[in-house]
Amino acid sequence: MKKLSIVMLLIFQLPLLSQDWVTFDRIVATVNSQPVIESQLETMYQISLNRTDSKKKLTRKQEQDLRNSVLDSLINEAILYQIADDESIIISDDRVQLQINDMMKYNGFTDLEKFKKSVEQNEKLPYDVYVSEIKKQLTMEQLMIYAVDFVPPTEEDAKKWYDDNKANLIQVRFQRILISPKNDSFGEEKRANELAVE
Repeated sequence: MKKLSIVMLLIFQLPLLSQDWVTFDRIVATVNSQPVIESQLETMYQISLNRTDSKKKLTRKQEQDLRNSVLDSLINEAILYQIADDESIIISDDRVQLQINDMMKYNGFTDLEKFKKSVEQNEKLPYDVYVSEIKKQLTMEQLMIYAVDFVPPTEEDAKKWYDDNKANLIQVRFQRILISPKNDSFGEEKRANELAVE
């Protein structure tokens, strides 16, 4: 009976062993031990392609340059997150949401769904990718704060520097005129830019 069950098991397993392996995804780069996979590259490439001037067909070289640029960006992103992880820099989802809320308020949105649609239309970017870009930006800002160990000068240091360099300083006066668009349309923004140039 034992021999029969082993033979039966082998008979049923044999067809499975003869099947070819199916590739689900391919590693296109490795950053330290973290892989960058082809599906990730292809998704970001398509997003970048959609964000370019859609009326203009890219040449094969331009497509390859864009693909390489996207791959470089993914590699840089992996490095950024590895450094942030090494330095114990963590950007929480709550922090990302606070940034989004600030951006909504700045752009005059109160409804998240309308903001999502606006992002997808104006930025030509899926909202989830937009959120990950905000997280990446916040991570980079935190890394820069950590990397640049800036200690502001004391008041005495500032006075000493001023006294030592007083002869080399010049006085500058300037005025700032703010011309803001009346609404979010591109036409209104163009009008405001033309007024600013005058």
